[in-house]
Amino acid sequence: NRLSDGQKISVSRIIRHELYFQSESYHDIAIIVTESAIKFDKTVNIICIPASDITVDQLVGRWSTVLGFGNVDYGGDLSQALKQIKVQIIDTKDCADRYAIGDKHNIPIGIQECMICGNPGGSSDACQGDSGGPMSITLNGVHHLIGIVSFGRKCGTVRIPGVYTNRTVDGLLSVYVLKKSTNSGELSIISMNALIGDLLTAFFSLISFKKRYFSCMESHLSLSA
Repeated sequence: NRLSDGQKISVSRIIRHELYFQSESYHDIAIIVTESAIKFDKTVNIICIPASDITVDQLVGRWSTVLGFGNVDYGGDLSQALKQIKVQIIDTKDCADRYAIGDKHNIPIGIQECMICGNPGGSSDACQGDSGGPMSITLNGVHHLIGIVSFGRKCGTVRIPGVYTNRTVDGLLSVYVLKKSTNSGELSIISMNALIGDLLTAFFSLISFKKRYFSCMESHLSLSA
């Protein structure tokens, strides 16, 4: 899982959320259509989308896993190996209260339903370069994507959670995949913030979809299982 060992595949199209604006962090999600198929192996695989009836309230208190090749500390160097951390999902109102003070230029109306917040167990958190990476939980032994790294205050700031695009409410992926299939390439989703930097290729293969996507849909996994 080293950055230098990754696949490099050209992108033919980027479909961003119609409500996304670069100056803000709401609906920070996009779909990437690649020019050629992604090769699945022991280090590159799909991740499932949770059932549509799962809410953030049901996830509060659960520990999730976040992956990325981002900076090892704020302002530091990029990691050359894939890193992971555990973050605990917190209540949206609690998160909104913590972000109510300080610079809110990218969230002028505060934390909203299209976001999900995670509190790191220690001083480690997602950092620059991790944008677009997955936040996942395990249901019935299967990894499910519930969030996408979006933003935070520096990296691992005490009492300030990281903020992720909430995959349990954002319908961009389901609308596109179910109504507009593609035969020429693969689909991936990332945070739009990742497009601003130079790390587009770092995350294109972490979350990909084609026929395998429907096996997740057919499993009907839920939190009650």
